[in-house]
Amino acid sequence: NVPLLKQVSIAAAIFGALAIRLMFDRSKNRTIIVYNVFSPFSLPVIAAALLFGVKAVAIIADLPHDYYEFRGFRGLWERLDFFVQTRILQRFDGLISLTVHAVNDFARGKPAVIVEGGVWDDDWEQVASMAESVSNSKVCLYSGTLDKVNGIPLLLEAFSLLKQSDYELHI
Repeated sequence: NVPLLKQVSIAAAIFGALAIRLMFDRSKNRTIIVYNVFSPFSLPVIAAALLFGVKAVAIIADLPHDYYEFRGFRGLWERLDFFVQTRILQRFDGLISLTVHAVNDFARGKPAVIVEGGVWDDDWEQVASMAESVSNSKVCLYSGTLDKVNGIPLLLEAFSLLKQSDYELHI
């Protein structure tokens, strides 16, 4: 769990596993999908995709724009990682993003699918009626990193201020 060595060993393990799999799997239309573009995950995926001639797609849930402080010695590594994460998006064959902003800001022109919200407008009534049949509560769902930067303390404080008792917070 030594900083830098940990990230290098993760990247090497991912690349090794992908290389072994891709050497023996010669099926057509092979695609590697990576969740988020943290450097130790995305760099070996791009390297394996280039080496073995397969497509690489990234699911972008979070970019570290508000996570890093960019201060001190650690700030140098954070800047490098932020640079790699935002630049590597251009190397992927396609993107699946949870927000249009990541694509517009860092991968304009790349083939992308935006999965914002996760429910089509046409399906909303059906989803709402299913939710009502399961519970009479109003459910508020948070999905993301449990981090102060993402506003978890603020969410918990705001939720505690609700006067109604028919709300549920699911994290």
